[in-house]
Amino acid sequence: MLVQKVKRMSQHYIERTITKKIIAYLQKFPAVAILGPRQVGKSTLAKKIVAGWKEAVYLDLESAADRQKLTNPDVYFELQKNRLICLA
Repeated sequence: MLVQKVKRMSQHYIERTITKKIIAYLQKFPAVAILGPRQVGKSTLAKKIVAGWKEAVYLDLESAADRQKLTNPDVYFELQKNRLICLA
């Protein structure tokens, strides 16, 4: 169901074969990392998954405003404990 939602979000997005596995891992594990070389679509993939998730927060760590939210990470994560948090 969530995978189908991700697939419908963009006609220009190239579906990654790893998407289903990442979604399954997110439902099973408290943390999942997407690693790889620069410019291969890691952030795009993460944004697509976050956009299809019921309750999610995407933080761009290059954004000063988003970094500010993490000045006290314990408090921030506690406030977001029922959401998917994506740090990119």
